[in-house]
This record gives sequence, C-alpha cells and structure tokens, in this order.
Amino acid sequence: MFKHMIITQIASAIKKAILIFLMIGTFLMCESPIFIPEGAFQEYPVNMSGSWKITSAYRNGIEISEKFDFSSFGLNLNFNNIEETTYQISTNKVPFPVISDGNWEYDDYVYPTGMFFFNSFDTSFIEFAEAPINGFDKMQVKFQLGCSDNVYIYDLELQ
Repeated sequence: MFKHMIITQIASAIKKAILIFLMIGTFLMCESPIFIPEGAFQEYPVNMSGSWKITSAYRNGIEISEKFDFSSFGLNLNFNNIEETTYQISTNKVPFPVISDGNWEYDDYVYPTGMFFFNSFDTSFIEFAEAPINGFDKMQVKFQLGCSDNVYIYDLELQ
C-alpha cells in the first residue's frame, strides 16, 4: 500500500509537470504576426547607368594597360528599367566589341550575366565576370574579338 501511494504521487507529479510544460509551450508558440512590406519580394533590374572608364585591361591573362591609351575610352550607359536603352562609346582604337553608339540590354533583366550591344553594324555580347548588383560602381567584363584564342578582361569603374 505504501508503494502504491508513492507511485501515485510520482504519476501525479509527472502529470503536473507535463501540464506545466504544455502551458509554457502554448505561450511560447504564440508569436506576433510577421510584417512584410509591400514589394519586398519584387525583383528589380540592376541600374548600370553612368559613365564608365577602364582602370585595367588584360588579354589572355597578361596586363595590357600600358599597350593602349585607355584614358580615351568612355562608355556611357543610359538606363530605362527593362526597356532597351542607348549607349554612347568613345574607343579611340581601344579593343572593344563595339565602336559606335547604339542600344544595349541585359541577357536577363533581374539576374544579368552579360549585356548585348546593338548598333547599325552588328550585335555584340559582353559577359560579366561577376553579376552586378544595384549600387555598385565597379564591374569586370570579358569578351573576345574575332579570334576565340584572345580573351579580353577589362576592369571598369563608374566615373
């Protein structure tokens, strides 16, 4: 009988403990609602508008910054959200896929890996070494001119 009373008291204590833990769990599970601002999950194209200058240049991994006058190079990109927009370029004999003004657009408006340049002569594609993000002021582009054995990489900076 004494043993039965101890077992009953232990069982009662366990039931009370479980009830307390359930009550605490119920209070802890109640969280305040999460506020998500309107447009938080909307994706926006990267704005690359501005004037870009070459800071360093490489051909097949060898720096060629001293071989050309890169100070005369200028690429001005205009940006109109997801619409095809214009560019103006001044190359002055600097190797670059386009040599005349025209239009440009991303290969993907939200996650671009490169950009297409269109002018009255041809269409060229320039690849980004790293995907651009809004608010950046440097980019690295990679392209080939005619010969697939020659790969040019330019570091550009927003002026």
